[in-house]
Order: sequence, then C-alpha cells, then structure tokens
Amino acid sequence: MGQRFPNLQYPLELDQKTNWQAYVNGKPYSGDFHNIPLEAHTLVTLAYNSPGITPDTTYAWQGL
Repeated sequence: MGQRFPNLQYPLELDQKTNWQAYVNGKPYSGDFHNIPLEAHTLVTLAYNSPGITPDTTYAWQGL
C-alpha cells in the first residue's frame, strides 16, 4: 500500500507493535503493512486497538 499510495502518508508506526492489525480479504496479515499487495478487488481492513474485530470479507464492487 505504501508503494502504490505514497501520498497517503501512513504513519511509520502502522504495525502490530503499536496495536494495529491488518486483514487482507478477511485474513490476518502479519507482514509490513506498507507492503500489502494491492490487486483488483483486494479488501484491506485496518483496525486500531480493536481486539476481537470481525473484518469485512466481502464488498459489493458493482457500480465502482
């Protein structure tokens, strides 16, 4: 994400050590969040300090 959208200026501390959790297509992502691969219809959920979150697993892409 950081390489495709450098202007979004995600904080450097966007990682699991600072209570952030990332999910890609509903599954936990454990790598560097800035390197999440973005492909067509990839669904990324970022959660801060939210234990027990249920991330989105689907999105209605029609109309976009």
